Amino acid sequence: MKFFYDIRGEAVAYLHKDKTSIFMLNGKPVAWLSEDCIYSIHGKYLGWFENGWIYDTRGRCALFTPKAKGGPPIPAIKPNPAPGERGLMPIRVQATMQPVRKPKSPTWSDFSGPEFFLGLIGIN
Repeated sequence: MKFFYDIRGEAVAYLHKDKTSIFMLNGKPVAWLSEDCIYSIHGKYLGWFENGWIYDTRGRCALFTPKAKGGPPIPAIKPNPAPGERGLMPIRVQATMQPVRKPKSPTWSDFSGPEFFLGLIGIN
């Protein structure tokens, strides 16, 4: 299980052992990874995963893994809470087209935290 951390060093989500499904810590499915692209469970392109960083659609660093390279300085990582019971990943819908990627930026995204997955797709 690979955890994704926010700008405060708090675990926000994790990549399931299937290496494609992404869940919030409460077990709610929110996204999937296809090659290096991240899509919401509704098929919306959210960004990409590269060198331990999740980049938003503007090329800014939204979340990181402990082995992230490049990007802004990462904060100290806080202890991981135990993940909740994992929900079922819904059937994947047709993904939106991936837009042309913006250049990577060494700055933090405005969506560093649950809002990367939730705020952009309107799920509470």
